[in-house]
Amino acid sequence: MTPRFSLVAGLLGIGIGLACIQCIPVSRLKRIARCFGGARKLSMVVLLAFLGSVYFVLWASGSFSKTYRADPLPRYRKNDPSRSVYFGNGCFWHTQYDMVVTEQKVGGAFGPIGRQDSNVTALVGYAGGLYQSQSGAVCYHGLPSMDYSKMGHAEAVSVELISSDPTKSRAQVAALARAYFHHGFQMRYDGRMQRLDPQDEGPEYRNVIGLPGGKSNADWWPVIEAVNAAHGKMPLLNGSASDLQDDFVVYVYDSLRFPFFRGEAYHQFHPNDVVGRPVPDSYLHDLKKTQAALGRLESTGCIQVFLMFSQTLLGCAVGCASALLALCCRLLYPFCPEWMRCRKLSAPHINDARKLADNNLLPSPPPSAPGSDRSNLLSPSGTPLPYVV
Repeated sequence: MTPRFSLVAGLLGIGIGLACIQCIPVSRLKRIARCFGGARKLSMVVLLAFLGSVYFVLWASGSFSKTYRADPLPRYRKNDPSRSVYFGNGCFWHTQYDMVVTEQKVGGAFGPIGRQDSNVTALVGYAGGLYQSQSGAVCYHGLPSMDYSKMGHAEAVSVELISSDPTKSRAQVAALARAYFHHGFQMRYDGRMQRLDPQDEGPEYRNVIGLPGGKSNADWWPVIEAVNAAHGKMPLLNGSASDLQDDFVVYVYDSLRFPFFRGEAYHQFHPNDVVGRPVPDSYLHDLKKTQAALGRLESTGCIQVFLMFSQTLLGCAVGCASALLALCCRLLYPFCPEWMRCRKLSAPHINDARKLADNNLLPSPPPSAPGSDRSNLLSPSGTPLPYVV
C-alpha cells in the first residue's frame, strides 16, 4: 500500500504546488523579483531550487541508492540461520501470530507444554533478496538505501527449530507448514489458493519459504512438499533474485543464500489489522514484553523516525518541484520570444488588424473617429490597432 500512497502524495503535491503558484498576483511576483535584483536573477534561484527538489525526489525513490551483497549471517540476527526456516505470505503480522500459536501449542511439535514466552523464536523480518544496506540493516519503507522492497526482499517470519533431533525438527517443520498453508490462504472461485491480504500488492508481499539448502534439503523439503500436497496444492517454484509474482505461487529459497533479516521492534507481535483478526492481549503485551526483556527486539539499525514522514516528504518535494517550475516559467515568460507566448483567441478581423499594425502597414485612425475607444485593442508592441468596420 505504500507505493500507492507515494503516488497519491506525489499527485497531490503537483496539484497543490501548481495551484499555489497560479494564485500569486503578478504585482507580488514583481515585488519579489525586485528583492532579488530582477526577474532573471530570481529565475536562476528558482531554477536551482527546482533542480534540488528533483534531486531529492530521485534520492527518495532510491535512484542513487547503493546496495551490498547480503551476508549469510546478518548482523542483527537473533535466530541461527542454519537451524531456522522462514515463511511469508503477504503482511507478516498475521503470519507471525500463526507461527507463535504453533510454537506454543500444548502437546504439539514443540513440546508437551509448547514453548513458553521466553522460548518463542518467531520473529518478523525480510527475506528472499540478495542485498542489504552498507550497515547491514534492511528496513521497512523509509530511507531508500535501507528499504527492503528496493533490495528484493519480501515480508517473512523466521522460526528456529531443534535440529539436534532430526525426527523432532521434521515434525516442527510439518507443524509450521500446516499452519502456513491452512491458515494463510483461502480458495478462490477458480480453485486457486490466494493469500488473505490480496490488497497488498507487489513483490514485497509475495509468498516465500526459506530453508537451509532450499529444495536440496533432504530432511525438511520433502515434509513441506507433503504438507502442501495435503493442504495447499500450490505451485512451489525455485526462488531467484527476479521473483515478481505476488500471489498464487510460493517461491522456495535457500535461506543461507537468501538470508532472513530481522524486522523492527514495532512490527513484532503486532495486531492483525490487515486481515481483521483479533489476537489476545497476552500476545500483544506479555509476550512482546518478555521478548524485549531477553534482548530479542533490539535495534536493527533502522531509522524509525523517518518512516513516519518519508511519504509526506516525498509528496512535498514533488509539490515544491512543480511549484518552482511553474514559478520559473512565470518569471521567464516576459523574456520569451513572441512565438513562444500564448495568445488569446479573438475575432478574425481583429487578428488581421493586429498583424497589419505590427508591420506598420495601416495608419492609426484619428481620435475622433467612431469607435475610437480601443483601449482593449493593442498590439503586442503597444501600438494602437486601427479601427476596423
